[in-house]
Amino acid sequence: MSSNVLVAGQPITFSPYPLPSTDGVLYTWDFGDGSPVLIQSQPVLNHTYSMTGAYRITLEVNNTVSSVTAHADIRVFQELHGLTVYLSPSVEQGAPMVVSASVESGDNITWTFDMGDGTVFTGPEATVQHVYLRAQNFTVTVEAANPAGHLSQSLHVQVFVLEVLHIEPSTCIPTQPSAQLMAHVTG
Repeated sequence: MSSNVLVAGQPITFSPYPLPSTDGVLYTWDFGDGSPVLIQSQPVLNHTYSMTGAYRITLEVNNTVSSVTAHADIRVFQELHGLTVYLSPSVEQGAPMVVSASVESGDNITWTFDMGDGTVFTGPEATVQHVYLRAQNFTVTVEAANPAGHLSQSLHVQVFVLEVLHIEPSTCIPTQPSAQLMAHVTG
């Protein structure tokens, strides 16, 4: 194979190793994806897998006196495209913040969420929840990676402290049990 990572929709060059003599030898290739079996006298050929998945390649080499068959199990991946990250641009200190991401295409994805405060989440889930303990500006970097490549996007988040400065009634408080109050806050 001409590459260690097979990507759906991209041609790959296959050849047996070591290359046997080409005199009177027929090569029968079955790529395991339902495409027609190919019989040819040249040992090298290109093939394109249209779908992701696991496949078993079978090659039979025959020189009319003897033949040998070899198998190789492979995995075909989908290239990553279109990373989008969703988060609130501001959050209160101590309140949970959700960061989620998605891709238009791609499979077998490992997600990495670097929250900018030293916390890093890595795994197969495209959504994390985090609580910031300091009020300041942070940069959140999200990376989607698979064997066929990686994408990343960084967004800023402002973490603020909500403080109640003072509370006052909006009108004179009557002797009745219910009163309307107005809170003045920062943040």
